[in-house]
Amino acid sequence: LYERTAEVGWVGDDYQMSNEHEFFAVAYTDFLRQRYGCATYKEIDDEGVLAAIFAFFERVASSERF
Repeated sequence: LYERTAEVGWVGDDYQMSNEHEFFAVAYTDFLRQRYGCATYKEIDDEGVLAAIFAFFERVASSERF
């Protein structure tokens, strides 16, 4: 997901894309904002990158392994 977002270029901001740890931390925050209806500045991109990121976190959240 990190590499795919880097290829698109505009989906993640400079801070988020500074490394993989920050990428997932910011992406998770964006996911929680979207999931609970909080204000967010992210737009769903035509390439489907943000939707793929949110789908990843949905799968993790629904996992019974935790």
